[in-house]
Amino acid sequence: MQKNRDTKLENGYVIGNGQVLITAGLGVEIQRHGKPVLTDHPCSKTAVAAVSGPDYVCNNLAFGFTIEAQEPWTEERAGMPDAECAFYHVLCQGREASVRVEDGVFVSDSVWIRTLRSTAALAVRVRIEADPRNGEFLWWEGTPVEPESELYAPSVEPDQFVQVQDEQLIFQGAPRRLFQDISNAYCYAGKPRYLAVQCNAPVCVDPTGFRLQLEPDHPVSLVSCLSLNREAASASAAQLAKLSSDELQRRCLRKQQDRFLTPRALPSDPLVKILQGTEDLIQAVTAANGAGLAQSFIYPMNYIRDQYGIFRFHQQCLNHSEMKRICQTYLDFESQFGIQNAYDPITPQRSFAQQPFPPMSTEWEKTELPSYINLFVLDYVQLTQDLDFAAEAYPLLRYNVLCQSLSEASLLSGSGDETYVHISGLGKEADFTDSCFLYLKNCQGMTELAEKLNQNADAALFEQRLAQVSEALVKQNYCQEGQYFQISQSQPDWISDVLLMPYWINMNEPWKRLGRSGVERVKKEAVRPYRSRNREDRCTGMMPAMLLSALCQLKDPAMLEVCDDLGKMASPFGLFCEYYQLQEKTMIGYSGGQRPWESACAASALIEMLAGMKMNPITRTLTLNIHVPPSWQGFATRWIELFDGSEIKLDVTLHHLTLTRRKAEKSLQLNGCWHAFQGVKTLRGEMMNQWECSDSEFMK
Repeated sequence: MQKNRDTKLENGYVIGNGQVLITAGLGVEIQRHGKPVLTDHPCSKTAVAAVSGPDYVCNNLAFGFTIEAQEPWTEERAGMPDAECAFYHVLCQGREASVRVEDGVFVSDSVWIRTLRSTAALAVRVRIEADPRNGEFLWWEGTPVEPESELYAPSVEPDQFVQVQDEQLIFQGAPRRLFQDISNAYCYAGKPRYLAVQCNAPVCVDPTGFRLQLEPDHPVSLVSCLSLNREAASASAAQLAKLSSDELQRRCLRKQQDRFLTPRALPSDPLVKILQGTEDLIQAVTAANGAGLAQSFIYPMNYIRDQYGIFRFHQQCLNHSEMKRICQTYLDFESQFGIQNAYDPITPQRSFAQQPFPPMSTEWEKTELPSYINLFVLDYVQLTQDLDFAAEAYPLLRYNVLCQSLSEASLLSGSGDETYVHISGLGKEADFTDSCFLYLKNCQGMTELAEKLNQNADAALFEQRLAQVSEALVKQNYCQEGQYFQISQSQPDWISDVLLMPYWINMNEPWKRLGRSGVERVKKEAVRPYRSRNREDRCTGMMPAMLLSALCQLKDPAMLEVCDDLGKMASPFGLFCEYYQLQEKTMIGYSGGQRPWESACAASALIEMLAGMKMNPITRTLTLNIHVPPSWQGFATRWIELFDGSEIKLDVTLHHLTLTRRKAEKSLQLNGCWHAFQGVKTLRGEMMNQWECSDSEFMK
């Protein structure tokens, strides 16, 4: 997929509403276990590779919906939502006509609409295939669950996969969950799922699909309804098939009309695609509880660590309402199930404030993951000063510091599941620098929060832990000769992702100063080709984004080059893989091509470079650090709600900057810089309703 500029492969897309997710496009093969892989075998761009969802209505079931004409298409091209088409689509070009295939998902129901629009009269076949593995109920590694297991769910026989009922095709599949027993998902052994498909026009139907006649100006839609109940799926499809295609699409989620940032740049610009593609992906994978799924297929669960990418995106957008929803969700999960690596989004949720305390003890609470939950809350409170919420969450936050296990050397181990761990070959080392960084950030924030909440004894305890781990980490894992933090005491090597962590999680200045040489090492030794580990030409999908964020905070001009690299690594839809490997002087992505975690990391770092917006509610200071990429003419944000209920909007061109504010009762202090090719303009002063400046005021 990342070879899109050199080969015929083109990335697919993900659409969804947090209940049902569709992964479509070229070159995606669903494996028996593990993650989707990329192939170079011929594949129609109209093929749907997977249908899954966080409510497990179809639960990792795979179906193919391929549009075929009598003669093969001369060209197929996938397209993002744009001014001409509000949906993800594929344009199929034939000798007789061209057909646009538009995909949409209902706003709140598990309904997927595929609409065909033809420029001329044309007979087509919609070939629908069910993955034969839909009948299996498998463990994570791909082995079947034995019948005697309490988690066993009966398989569906192949002759029951698809049945013709009147004008419908009804597919049945067992819940091929591929769950991990490390999550609470294993508690929910599934039942058979049903997919009812019907067309809103006259068709000939057989077990392989539909044959229909397309006419110009008369769009035809396939309605797919997903349910745990066969009769309900069938009735819903029959009812919706009475509606016109335009009526059906009015009920679908369209592209986000009110995006956080509108670039003044060509739609084909790779940076534009990163921002827009990621925002669409976040919308698709965000479940009703506000938490994001780790991936549209295989991982339709809420992973704590993976959530940080999406959380960071909302943080850079100053979107405190979404940040709070994420905080509440993971606190609810923890209070009900203890700290787990991942949670099933359909789990009945109850407010953490109404749960017994302390939470269930688990193996995952010993390191790293509790720090991420606290990091969510501490960052949200820092942006809003919502001390009422902090006080309500405080018992869990305190527990999340004290439940983590320090070694005899006063260090923390790794969880063994960080992305770069698989590159480094590390296991759960007894001392893991990355986990220590997270813990130190945790202790620092909790010390400050405890003081604000008058928990003085706790503040002293957290401060003591902060000093204890700080001293041990520098003494044992800081390489004085090389001026960098090594992975662990037993691994005196460096990992780029670890070296960048002090900036990525925004540790306090002493740690950033100590980590500055690590950023320089990454710049000099781990860029072009990007590498997460010394001497290896591969990296994690988030590592370049972590570097861009660090360079933004350091105001290093190299950020523009790294930003350009991100654009080259992104897929045609602006999305990112889990890993990248150097092949023929190009970083090629592998292991999942539409990952919300890595994609959101890239988009958040890009927003940090573009606007650099930070809000200090205590001093009422808004900080901006604005850069316009060389290929852009500027950008504008949407209205952004601040902690005090007022809203701001930023509009930047190459020659003029306007910051507008509404619903304001008190003034803000403005601080920062505006960078462009003309020079630098310092932004400093008091602002009530509007602030403007032009390039004529630039300091040369």
